[in-house]
Amino acid sequence: MMNSILLVEDEADVSAVFQSFLGRRGFTVSATASGVEALRLIPVLKPDLVLLDITLSDSSGIDILKTLRETDTATKVIIITGQMFLSDKVAAIRELGIVDYLEKPIVLSRLEEIVTRVLGGEIMMPKLLPKTAEAVPFDRHRLMNVLGVMRGKCESFVLDVEDGFLDKMPERAQRDKAIQIMKDLIRSIEELTKK
Repeated sequence: MMNSILLVEDEADVSAVFQSFLGRRGFTVSATASGVEALRLIPVLKPDLVLLDITLSDSSGIDILKTLRETDTATKVIIITGQMFLSDKVAAIRELGIVDYLEKPIVLSRLEEIVTRVLGGEIMMPKLLPKTAEAVPFDRHRLMNVLGVMRGKCESFVLDVEDGFLDKMPERAQRDKAIQIMKDLIRSIEELTKK
């Protein structure tokens, strides 16, 4: 039986890369961009793992985690962040029982390693940042998201090549796929520089 994952991520490009990558690694992945929707889905889907971005457009991932823990202390949660942890959040995060965290930009091999380890039963909370750490500015958060998406799309393409997936596609389709990835990267950079 395949392990199920609920991905809670409001950056559409990041979500698409994660879903594709984890799905190809044998996980059943459901996704939502809303923290409120995630709270509704968790008791219905009963995922083995929740990947929760702490910076969502409709809510704070930390608030979603607190609400979840009021009724569910068993669901494994990995938080995803593009920001460094503030010292006053460290104790609260530990108390809420996360099993690990990932910082953007996320390397797909690191994502696979952590998800596989957590679902294999080994739970190990990494060291969090010292009390002197400051929050990373929002612009850096956006930059980390763009870099994560860019790296993810490139890694996904390389994996397609290595896994022989592209061998099944006509040569023109292979070229079009590579061109589309480059166009997406250019668009992402242009959007970032306009802000």
